[in-house]
Amino acid sequence: LEGNPEPTQSVAGLLEERGSLQERFEKWDLAKIDFEQAFEIFQREGNWRRALIMRIRLVDILRRTDLAEAERLLREEILPEAEQGDDLRVQTVAREVLEHILVNQGKLSDTLVLLNERQLPAWQELGDRRALALTTMRMASLWLHLDRSKDEALDLLQKSTTFFKETRESFHLAQALSGTTVILVGQGKYDEALRILQEQLPVFERFGNPTTISITRSMIELLQSSGK
Repeated sequence: LEGNPEPTQSVAGLLEERGSLQERFEKWDLAKIDFEQAFEIFQREGNWRRALIMRIRLVDILRRTDLAEAERLLREEILPEAEQGDDLRVQTVAREVLEHILVNQGKLSDTLVLLNERQLPAWQELGDRRALALTTMRMASLWLHLDRSKDEALDLLQKSTTFFKETRESFHLAQALSGTTVILVGQGKYDEALRILQEQLPVFERFGNPTTISITRSMIELLQSSGK
């Protein structure tokens, strides 16, 4: 009815949605204001989960200007609070922000530990196959950047491929297969690399850019003409 006040948590939800839109257009200062106002309302109304998510989103904005302070807030305040509750998804959201911070700081070994010891078990418990696929693919990339065992990276990519096939995400599947191909070629496993390239080409033709398609086709032709 006209004149009736909106429920405060509905207002907070609208602020969060507007903040998300501001974020998408990289209007960080405006997004920060919306998330701060939403946080205050959720906290006042006793909505612990949504208030904590607003704090996480605020730290995600902060990391763009102050990585060290963003990491401190996550480790000392937000993650301990999240881990006191039983909401695994809130915990994984906070750790995803921490992952970005660690990668931006060049702490790749720490990132790998975070994904392996905290994120993977959480996604397994939640049964989120898509998150498992993305996490294992990022772990494989970290293994390669750290110049560690190619076999371990290959194993992670194969697990990621299996998960993506289950979720039927063609684009990410092609990315995982592409990484697998690079390792196989480096190991001299040309027949297997050729098979995978031929498998991923139709996906790239649907979702890839012209350069990606052209490179993939030329790699197939090169392996075929080499007779390997």
